[in-house]
Amino acid sequence: MPRHLTLFEHDLLFRENPRYGAAMDRVSSADFDALQALVAGGVDDEHEEVFDDGGDRVPYTQLFRLRNAKGELALQFRNFAGVIETPSGLQIEVLPKVDGDVGKARATLMRMLRAAGRIPPITADPASLRPVGLPLVEFFARQFLDAVTHLLKRGLLSGYERVQRNERFLKGRLLVARQLRHNLVRADRFYTEYDRFLLSRAENRLIRRALEVVAAMVAEPANQRLCRELLFAFDDVPASAEIQADFDRCIKDRSLAHYDDALLWARLVLLRMQPLGASGKARVRALLFPMERLFEECVGVGLRKHYGPQATVLPQLRRHCLVTHNGKAYFQLRPDYLLEQGGNPRWVVDAKWKLLDARPSAGVKKYGLPQADLYQLYAYGHKYLRADSGDRTLFLVYPRTEAFREPLAPFEYEPGHVLHVIPFDLERFELVGMREREGHAMSRG
Repeated sequence: MPRHLTLFEHDLLFRENPRYGAAMDRVSSADFDALQALVAGGVDDEHEEVFDDGGDRVPYTQLFRLRNAKGELALQFRNFAGVIETPSGLQIEVLPKVDGDVGKARATLMRMLRAAGRIPPITADPASLRPVGLPLVEFFARQFLDAVTHLLKRGLLSGYERVQRNERFLKGRLLVARQLRHNLVRADRFYTEYDRFLLSRAENRLIRRALEVVAAMVAEPANQRLCRELLFAFDDVPASAEIQADFDRCIKDRSLAHYDDALLWARLVLLRMQPLGASGKARVRALLFPMERLFEECVGVGLRKHYGPQATVLPQLRRHCLVTHNGKAYFQLRPDYLLEQGGNPRWVVDAKWKLLDARPSAGVKKYGLPQADLYQLYAYGHKYLRADSGDRTLFLVYPRTEAFREPLAPFEYEPGHVLHVIPFDLERFELVGMREREGHAMSRG
């Protein structure tokens, strides 16, 4: 049965040590070695990199870093959230470090994934998504199982399978060449080809395979019971043996609309919960989401909600580079978002998944703002916003936390070139204070 461990981004994970007993930040030597092998490059050619669903290739070395902490070797998680399953069946849940409360952190991640379209609509309260009590694996499993239950209530669709068999009766089309080869002296046999109506169609095979995967992962009794019931309902459906090929065979049709959610969850289970590292006993599985990318997508949702038809939100443009050399452009500048009004560039918005601390009592130097972020926005302003517009206004967006609840005072690079550092509310998906700063910029323009 899977065991469970909950950590946050940037937490440290240690090897088991009898001195500390069953500490919550320690795993068995075998599990630690399997995870360390990913960082050390101990992977085969077939599984050299892990892919996120945005299409970017993410090397394993970006998942963790090796640290020396108090004289011990430790693995430190980077900016990913999700689930890692070790060879022993231990499920390590990694949550975003925006709140120290486990339930609230899970709820925040669920809201972000749903808003960014990384998971199908959830059956829990979509408005508030109250703190989630189940671990991520169990929560994802429950959503998938609920989607399959809904599908069964609507009914499974069958499909035709082309069959060639030597039958005792004439059915379909007689294959003359094979009839002569196999049945020349058998007048009681007919080698025929016909279509057979079966539940074994690509969509059903994929869901059956995903049910088997989920059944092996869940430990929550209600999920285990529902898995058994659903597998019984799919007893006549073989599990998919060619996952990607079956996804390619799936038909986009109105008659299959009630399959959408179940197939989306099945895709998440079968394609995103990929084995990492070497095959065999050392295999590690992971369902991880890069928080930097996820936060950028959520800020985009907030921008479109904020502006509606009043402005065009353009993501990840590649219009300009930092320098030219021998007639070639070098160092591409790609802001997260450029906002245009009437076809004219108006504001640049960049999102950073980092935690600031603006509390006066904290005494954090320069709020914890990375100098590189300010340099980056300076370059964006010069390349993407026209100087003759009279105003270059930039927005740098960080997650809203208890330590960073309101916008900072504006940063002025030079007259007319201003950077606003504002928080993004991960509950309401709103850019806090942007309306006021936007009005200030327009009054200057």
